[in-house]
Amino acid sequence: MLISIVVIFYNRKKFINRALGSIIGQTCADLDIVVVDDGSFESISNEVSHFHDPRVRYFRKENGGPASSRNLRIEQSAGEYIAFLDGDDVFLPTKIERMVQLLKEHDFPACIATCGVGVVTLGNMLISMIKPRAYSVSTIVFPEVEVSLYG
Repeated sequence: MLISIVVIFYNRKKFINRALGSIIGQTCADLDIVVVDDGSFESISNEVSHFHDPRVRYFRKENGGPASSRNLRIEQSAGEYIAFLDGDDVFLPTKIERMVQLLKEHDFPACIATCGVGVVTLGNMLISMIKPRAYSVSTIVFPEVEVSLYG
């Protein structure tokens, strides 16, 4: 199952190695990695090209904010599912593998998944943890899909 990861950078040059390294180092290797520079003042193309990974595709666009970058690059994504990562964040090594396992076990037609958050310093020291929050499917509205929790 191919998973597209859309990662957005805006003036986050110092985090590129950490963010992309956390994606490339995933235990799940079947990835389509879409890197978007949302009109940064700092050029990040050289840093991205150092990864020499054929799964990484780089795009630069005029600044329009993270939503416009995600929407534009979702169209470029080849995966069956899409994961998002902000340029100053990281994935733990088994994140995508665990998500794929969950998707296969439950055969979701559409899925929104959230996770906990660890707050770290630039030196990678853990400061605090924020636990995941559960969402009821009944609270998520899909205008084109009627969802019944009771059959």
